Amino acid sequence: MRAKPMKSLDNHHEFAGEINAPAANQHNIARVIRQVRQNYAQPITVPVLARESGMSVRTLYRAYRSATGTTIAKDLARRRIEVAAQMLMEPGLKLEPIAIEAGFGNAKNLCRRFKEHFGLTPGQWRSAANQASKIQSAGV
Repeated sequence: MRAKPMKSLDNHHEFAGEINAPAANQHNIARVIRQVRQNYAQPITVPVLARESGMSVRTLYRAYRSATGTTIAKDLARRRIEVAAQMLMEPGLKLEPIAIEAGFGNAKNLCRRFKEHFGLTPGQWRSAANQASKIQSAGV
């Protein structure tokens, strides 16, 4: 089951501004950003991204940060957390499949990253989100 694209949980999902790079790199960095945000469940390494985009690792790091306002690792982690959070809203989905689908590899890694990001375990977050959803549905 592939998660649907969703709006970001914060404002860093879109480009932060103009890409400060030569024209060829602008096209390549846009492609890298799309790749990171769409292929989040796959193993992604910066050296491979750099090689595929025809940039050095250092140039890729700078161009990515200039374009997004964040690092590749933080953007990838944020996307994975967003997907996991969205999937947790689905009743009956277990943590292990969510972890694999979101790119965390296993439930233990998902739980650790989720707690670091939200300060809650996935189960606590799911309960709180479901409670908020019920209240919103009731019109309270």
